[in-house]
Amino acid sequence: MDTHRNDRDKAFRPLFLSLLFFSLLSCGGGGGSPSTDPPKTYFVVPSSAGGNDSNAGTADAPFATITHALSVSQARDVIQVAAGTYTPGSATHLPTDPGETFPILIKEGVSVVGEPFQTNANAPGTVILGSGVYTSPTAGPLQAAVILAEGGSIARLTIRSQGGVGLIAEGVTGSISNSLFSTNKIGLFLIASHLSISNSAITGNETGIQSTAGDTSEIDQNVLSNNTAGAALGVRISDAGPALRQNQITGNPGGGVTVEGGAHPDLGGGGRSDGKNILSCNGGDLINQTDGAIFARNNLWDHAPPTPTDAVTPHGGTIDTLGATLSSPRCG
Repeated sequence: MDTHRNDRDKAFRPLFLSLLFFSLLSCGGGGGSPSTDPPKTYFVVPSSAGGNDSNAGTADAPFATITHALSVSQARDVIQVAAGTYTPGSATHLPTDPGETFPILIKEGVSVVGEPFQTNANAPGTVILGSGVYTSPTAGPLQAAVILAEGGSIARLTIRSQGGVGLIAEGVTGSISNSLFSTNKIGLFLIASHLSISNSAITGNETGIQSTAGDTSEIDQNVLSNNTAGAALGVRISDAGPALRQNQITGNPGGGVTVEGGAHPDLGGGGRSDGKNILSCNGGDLINQTDGAIFARNNLWDHAPPTPTDAVTPHGGTIDTLGATLSSPRCG
């Protein structure tokens, strides 16, 4: 009996409908010239489960690495990655253990879709583990696991850079959904971009999300909690204007959301956000380090109205907390 094939069939059978969805979704993405070829779906499984980069990349003959699948993909293609941990591999990059090349570049208009982490089922999902040097035109050399190109998207991935940056988006549009970012210095580094970030867990990092240099991303319905090492921040916003809606931002000792420089985020009531963020049990839930005004209406806090330790304004700025209600549970 071909046990590898049986394992692959079990891994991929529930996912064909979702692949159709992501293929259709990606048809509208990408910022370059559209491909004349119809979109393709490539499959990746770990080499231990029968993946091989010499294969055709089909469900029956999957690749072993995300790196190789990306090398043959083009805009509108979907890469479906089975559960497993994808690492740099052996130093010799043997065919049996080719490993990934880091940082992994999600090409323009390409969607990479994994399998979700399931705590109750003790299933680790699709894990990208590792980092490599990326030289940012804005921030200089950085260790990073994943770089997102224009129109790229990821879904259902776990990204752990082991002390670097989980994902960098610089000057691009794209989307991130249903993913987990942990054990990173910065979970997501958003530089002058406009991403849709939704339904993701960003926990166990030094800083969950850093938004800078004119970034205007939409940050919706995520959990940004227990980022406790180093800076210990949920969201750091510097000279940028992201919109935050319906996020749970809790248990970050350095601050839930900290706003610096010429930043002008919208946490509710500023025209881009309806609020409904939970800002609770942080070392300062919303810290306005500027002398300007921040919209943060219709959010849930530890106190209603928020106290000066909830909404912190050390430099003469203001925070509009109209419509504040109590979070449950809450601290203090």
